[in-house]
Amino acid sequence: MEVLGEAADDELSGLYARLNLDEGVEEALRSLIDRHNDYEAAAEAERTARTILEAERRQLRWCEGYEAWMEEATAADLEQEREATQADAAQEEAHLEEIKTIERALEAAREEGTVEQLRAEYRRARTQLADDRDRDYDRAVGKVIADLVQEETRDRGLPPVFHRARDLFADIIDDRYELTLDRKTGTFRAYNHVYDDSFSLDGLERLFERLQGETPSHSGA
Repeated sequence: MEVLGEAADDELSGLYARLNLDEGVEEALRSLIDRHNDYEAAAEAERTARTILEAERRQLRWCEGYEAWMEEATAADLEQEREATQADAAQEEAHLEEIKTIERALEAAREEGTVEQLRAEYRRARTQLADDRDRDYDRAVGKVIADLVQEETRDRGLPPVFHRARDLFADIIDDRYELTLDRKTGTFRAYNHVYDDSFSLDGLERLFERLQGETPSHSGA
């Protein structure tokens, strides 16, 4: 028994040495064990979260109205899109409910001499609903047209070297962003079509100047 006790003490001393701990600091050892357990629990939680996320993405792809950008959008983007859709649906639902209310009132008021007034209100409600739909449609079409016009006229007059720089930039970042030139400030920006946003690129002017220097001059042709 004494020999076994000495062997256990030697093994414990070796463990302290490997962990760079002074002998007798059991609390520190327990703390290390607890931290390791916490790490294992956190790692398992992350694996579970990733599994759930991938399952949710697969389910999202089967949903009606699915678009690829939804997988890359942040929670805030999706919440904003959801709120906008709910607001439009609520507005249309309100108009439809108003129309139903007027229809019921028309039926009840046929013998009270107020039919024409109610019919006028009914026509007004239907007109309002149609106007709202037309306005939303015009707004959507206007944005598409504006985007097309901007796309066609944005780079007009720029030298060929800019288009070369744009192609190189697209190759580098796998077409995730598009290189644009802010004519007002004379600075380059990277535009993301998914989030409809852009950001500045520090130092890209030097790349443009270098590419411009590499382009053969046609002045003597």
